Amino acid sequence: MDTKICRRECDKLVNNDILNQWENASPTDEFLLSAIKKLFKTKQHFVNFMFHPSEAKLAFASEEIIEMAMGLGSGYDLLVRISLDIWSGEGGINFNEIYQKLDTQNFNEVVSVLQMLHRKQFSREEVF
Repeated sequence: MDTKICRRECDKLVNNDILNQWENASPTDEFLLSAIKKLFKTKQHFVNFMFHPSEAKLAFASEEIIEMAMGLGSGYDLLVRISLDIWSGEGGINFNEIYQKLDTQNFNEVVSVLQMLHRKQFSREEVF
């Protein structure tokens, strides 16, 4: 998908908070979304772009989201894939990318989110 289309769609969603509009969100959905939102604390429109506006699910197939994120720069591309791994295990993250590609601020956010997820101790069956 064209990067310009992705950015235009993201810009439409800058001020929407999708969690407030989800009708079928479970506590697990809400927790995972809060973790993902923490990764994008200054770029919430990425979160709004990735997720369906009224249901607790992705707005597009994971592969499409990854393809759209490719033109956003390696840092944001990686954060999108980390988010997909948190949500559905479909981001395809390689551990070395986290410490090689992310700037210090985004690296620290990823570590913070991983700590948050670890404390909650979800089983894989609950999340996926």
